[in-house]
Amino acid sequence: MKLEDNINGLFDLMPQKRILIVADEGESSKRAVMFVADLLGGHTGFSVSLVNFTRIIDDVYKGDDVYKWIRDRRVEKDTLLEKYKQILISAGFLEQNISIETIIESFSSTAQRIIDFQRENNFCILVIGNRELNQQEEILYGSTTKRIINIGKKNCAVWVID
Repeated sequence: MKLEDNINGLFDLMPQKRILIVADEGESSKRAVMFVADLLGGHTGFSVSLVNFTRIIDDVYKGDDVYKWIRDRRVEKDTLLEKYKQILISAGFLEQNISIETIIESFSSTAQRIIDFQRENNFCILVIGNRELNQQEEILYGSTTKRIINIGKKNCAVWVID
């Protein structure tokens, strides 16, 4: 039996083939998209959602400025997600099985917002790039990826791509 047959058999065991890829401008996000494209492109039955989570930091923008900022970010993020969508299509994913969404809102924890979205939409696989943080950044901000691993592993597979 070939490796390809084993992989196909494994994928057939998955009851839902819904994949959430958390995507931003980072190189690790692009590698995450490429990883999914290389591993699963051409396999049938998968649906992929490319989602960007952008946090509005309270008290930075006021009034009409916040609406302009949101509009500008949405255009920027949607353009990026469309590029990632084309990578998946080129790898063999069907266009109708790929969705993009930019979520711009105020939330206290990016990791918790991602996990909440994953649970609300019943994704069986969550894919996220691992952004390198230096020791000071790790202490100050913590790691969204580490939080997702700790919270998300209870109800879905979490693929972390370096």
